[in-house]
Amino acid sequence: MADVVMLRARWSILPFVLALTLLLLAGLMCWQRKKTGKRPYLGTFMWLVPIIGTYAGIAVMLVLKLTSASEETLKLSCLAIFSAGLLVVFRASLREAARRLIQDLALRATQTRQTLISVAVAIRTVVLIIGIASLSCLSLEYAQNPKIFETVQLPFAFAGIALTVLFLTTLYFIAQRHGSLMPLLSFTFFGFGLGCYFLLRFKSTVVIPADFLALETAASVANGFVYYITEEVLWSAVYMVWACALASLLYPLPATSTVPLADTATNTAVAKKPHAPAAPMHSKANASRFHFLPLHPAWKNTLIAAVLLVSCVLITTVPVYRDLGVTTTYWSTWITYESQGTLLTFISECQDLKIKKPAGYTSEEAKELITSNAHAYNTSIGASEERKAAEAQFNAEKPTVIAVMNEAYANLAIFDGMHSGYTGEEFITTGMSDALQSGDLLVSTYGGGTSNTEFEFLTGESCYFVGEGNAYSLYDFSNIDSLPHIFNKLGYTSTAIHAYNPNNWNRKSAYQTLGFTSFISGDSFVDVDMWREWVSDKATYQKILELLHNDQNPQFILDVTLANHSGYSQQLVDDSYRPGYTPDFGDAALTDELNEYLGSMKRTDEDLQWFVEQLKQLDRPIVLVFFGDHQPSFTAAYNDAWFKDESQAAHIARQYQTQYVIWANYDVAGNAQENDKQFTAASSLASHMLDVIGAPLTDFQKAQIILGEKLPGVSHYTTLGPDGNWYFPDDKDAPSYDLQTTLQKMSYYNFAERI
Repeated sequence: MADVVMLRARWSILPFVLALTLLLLAGLMCWQRKKTGKRPYLGTFMWLVPIIGTYAGIAVMLVLKLTSASEETLKLSCLAIFSAGLLVVFRASLREAARRLIQDLALRATQTRQTLISVAVAIRTVVLIIGIASLSCLSLEYAQNPKIFETVQLPFAFAGIALTVLFLTTLYFIAQRHGSLMPLLSFTFFGFGLGCYFLLRFKSTVVIPADFLALETAASVANGFVYYITEEVLWSAVYMVWACALASLLYPLPATSTVPLADTATNTAVAKKPHAPAAPMHSKANASRFHFLPLHPAWKNTLIAAVLLVSCVLITTVPVYRDLGVTTTYWSTWITYESQGTLLTFISECQDLKIKKPAGYTSEEAKELITSNAHAYNTSIGASEERKAAEAQFNAEKPTVIAVMNEAYANLAIFDGMHSGYTGEEFITTGMSDALQSGDLLVSTYGGGTSNTEFEFLTGESCYFVGEGNAYSLYDFSNIDSLPHIFNKLGYTSTAIHAYNPNNWNRKSAYQTLGFTSFISGDSFVDVDMWREWVSDKATYQKILELLHNDQNPQFILDVTLANHSGYSQQLVDDSYRPGYTPDFGDAALTDELNEYLGSMKRTDEDLQWFVEQLKQLDRPIVLVFFGDHQPSFTAAYNDAWFKDESQAAHIARQYQTQYVIWANYDVAGNAQENDKQFTAASSLASHMLDVIGAPLTDFQKAQIILGEKLPGVSHYTTLGPDGNWYFPDDKDAPSYDLQTTLQKMSYYNFAERI
């Protein structure tokens, strides 16, 4: 925001005056028609709604000083919208002129010429629909991708327009050959593109199908960002408005002279019929042939609409778009939106929501894979003296297990110290030397999508095997071996804490099926310590200590924090916390975000240290698992600037790593507690935690640990292979692919067959 120049509020007078002019012109046209005894077309005002609404939106953004565009662009875009408005205002006159012309021609035409007139009318309809489709697609794409004419490949562009034509034609017949419903699609396209535009600026991502399953979550955190529009948004609005204006021209026109012509003086219908042609000699023969009874036009239109509607459903569900070449790069969906267009890519992503069965999968083979790998664990790690000692201790003491998933927590030192000597936060880096295990954590989300990491940790399932959708909104976990279910069977109580809206990511419902017996949400945090206008980490830790004080029985507690939530351009962190780094890349705004984030990380580190000190003083065994859910979205800029000579998979993997630590306030049997460094994935973290403290493991978790010795991590976007190199999960030539397929089959058996 610091480098963005906004237009002055005084420019809001321009859209206001133009909107008022259009309304006055429309009113004048109605008055003139009424004065001459003609019926006024009040529908013109309805067609002006999207145009006046667009002007109102622009005026509001100008008043709020949230419009970043040149004065010339504002003038041109407002005039372009005004020209669309003029087309709407004079549509009634154009309609009458067209009807007169067609009927006059038909009266003097032969049968052949009347056929040509019918064809011309049909062509006019087709051209208008194609024009509306093209403009609607531009309104969808232009705000997020102003280089659309350079980046979107032609086959995808034409396919997207053709699909939009099908949707519009369906609406055309539903509306009985009128364009009245078409603006709904145009406005939807514009709104979708605007959503992608804002997400690209806030989180370096675009709208995906899973976002519609978490609209309440998105709305609840939307106030953490500064919204402003640019010239790309203005032109997208122009395209949308012109699509609506062209739709106003779609109405039935007479194709022959048999349609009555309105008398301009009396406003009554006068039928001007041509001389009836002589009946052909073979008419009697034709009369004896079978023919369908004529349908009323309304029924005919409805029948065509029904066929087209079924076609829309079939064409978006039956063909597998991925097999047709419409692929999705999930680690950066924007890349495929940019090259394939938004519409086709989004449909392909919707098809990907279904959990895919691995090639050649059978339940029998998957069960055998789990059994054999679990046996390998039992005869190796499980048979060790260290594991047996930990098991005996766990069964005797039943330690409380606390999992803290910290919002946007990541060790940015992996970006070459941010070229500023950054080595990580002090306490978690050097102050937890007695930890059981710690290291970098591979996750499946970047810049947002908190619930995906949460899901991977609680269920042990990689999002790559489950799909892109928000699992909390899609599945019932009642029959899944989630951590709460595992601990509940051991006599624990399971509590989830999230100091915000309980419906975010559908947590309120998902937590119940995951096995949590209670859920403490935002309503329970009143008059507590705040940080950056969010409930602080310390406040949630105090709530955990309260739970421990009130119940001495073993507990499993999940704490999903908020204090580091994105929105790092608001200057909410005091200068005393900001490190003041000035990397050799990035403008002032990016550097400001970095220091705001790292300042917040410092406070998080202090709160963690305070919490650990409190746990040390408790006279009961406690295990703490602390990990980050994803990186902040601005790290992509540094990654692209500083790391160029590496494989694409390795490059992307850097953005999908956070940090974790497993710590205990007691001496865990069989463990030296010297902070063993291990890389793992969020989907394997729970298995490692249960293993190291001696807790019971399911056969799947045992198999997961065994495979993890060769396959350290699988995320939605990258895989760390047995050779220490990074690969994309769909790379069939990767040395990790066979191991990954084995894990996928076991995961499908363990999860997909039980939900």
